[in-house]
Amino acid sequence: MPMNFFPLPNVIGAILATLILWFLEMRFAYWPLPSNRLTHARNNFVFGIASLLLLGAAAVASITVSMFAREHGWGVLNWLRLPLVFETTAGAVLYDLGNYWIHRGQHMVPALWRLHRAHHTDRYIDVSSAFRFHPFESLYRGMCFVALVFIGGISIYSILLYAVLVSIALPLSHANLNIPSSWESWCRYGLVLPLHHRVHHSVKRVEHDRNYGIVFLWWDFLFGTFLSPMTVTDLKIGLDYASEKQGTELAAMLKEPFVSPNAPAPFEDSPR
Repeated sequence: MPMNFFPLPNVIGAILATLILWFLEMRFAYWPLPSNRLTHARNNFVFGIASLLLLGAAAVASITVSMFAREHGWGVLNWLRLPLVFETTAGAVLYDLGNYWIHRGQHMVPALWRLHRAHHTDRYIDVSSAFRFHPFESLYRGMCFVALVFIGGISIYSILLYAVLVSIALPLSHANLNIPSSWESWCRYGLVLPLHHRVHHSVKRVEHDRNYGIVFLWWDFLFGTFLSPMTVTDLKIGLDYASEKQGTELAAMLKEPFVSPNAPAPFEDSPR
């Protein structure tokens, strides 16, 4: 596959998933649709365009690094030499494991939290929130992904598979959908669903430092960070210190890494 076309499956998948979920939210919303839904989505999608450009560049860099590592036999999966199907699957799973720790690290390290918290100042979570990542955060994540591909020896096919998975999983996990609570018991070891991920956007630190999974939820079980939505009451979304401007205005969202909130440094009492 030509490198110039590599990010396309991710972009196309994200657009299709977002459009479908946008209209499903109109019929099966968990929270009432706000009057400023279009403005809210516009601001989030502006962030999304910058993120897609940066992560697209990271995807091209990742495939270059993947080819280099394969040629020289570097990286864990290149050492194992598994059959193609198993190698591709293992690489995608390894990618998601790395993504879990990248995300968790952004909650554990104060400097990284500054990059990430613009995502959490959103006071209304819907499918557009999946694109609300500060450009500096996307740049940081992109560099982490390139390093992960090199260390893991992750193949081109694994990167492509994971790109498709994450382009669907991120919009789905943020969607304002009223998922039946009965689904929680049999989905908790599989994909991250909106009822799991909205807990991660709670104003309560003990709740938003849980459920870090990006595509697969099982990492939260394995590393002790899962919190069942069935145990959460009076869920409120956002950050308790964030003003209305920080949550809704594009300029304030862009300045978020540089402001000093009246809140304690993260995250002394959080699960590690």
